[in-house]
Amino acid sequence: MLRIAILSMSTLLEVCVCAGCTRNSLCSTDRALRTAYVFDSVDAERLASMIHTITPWPLAPGEYRNSDWQRLVEVASVVQRTSPVWASGAINGYLNHCLSDSEPAGVGLDAQLRVFLLVRVVFELPECVTVDDRPIFMGLLNWPEPQDDGWVSVAWPLSWRGGLPRFVDGYEGGMGPPYQGHKEYEYFLGRYPYRRLCDVQRQLSED
Repeated sequence: MLRIAILSMSTLLEVCVCAGCTRNSLCSTDRALRTAYVFDSVDAERLASMIHTITPWPLAPGEYRNSDWQRLVEVASVVQRTSPVWASGAINGYLNHCLSDSEPAGVGLDAQLRVFLLVRVVFELPECVTVDDRPIFMGLLNWPEPQDDGWVSVAWPLSWRGGLPRFVDGYEGGMGPPYQGHKEYEYFLGRYPYRRLCDVQRQLSED
């Protein structure tokens, strides 16, 4: 089993409070769903091990198989049912472990690409926002420039038009400091609702 270092309790409490104080933008139904999901939480170490089974963001979109999508959505649904405190801790611990000096460089890169996809499946993210509303937590060479109308997508590199995920672009390389996946998770947590994944899972299983 993958061994990770979990955040300190003081940090966990800070994450919880930070997420809670920004959630007032979410509807009461979504807050109720999140509260209910917590009763089916998994611990951070088990969740980190599940994240490790996700197929990373590929160089060529066509390389992602239906079974890869199914696994990604399955893990995303577990994240939704997990306490945000433990989910953030699992993401942070998983990335720290994979980016440590004891692991080959490729392990850390794949871990970042797994989490980058995961949080874009967990949350229902807008595909038309201004550049100022698109946070950048990972240095990527191919972040899209605004369209002619000025819009960008927070969901990139995914698009959900038609109800199922598809890749708009493949991974083309990165730069800068390591991806702060737990911070992006917390940012999305305070601003966007969970994606309803039951229909997605059903449609993927029928393909």
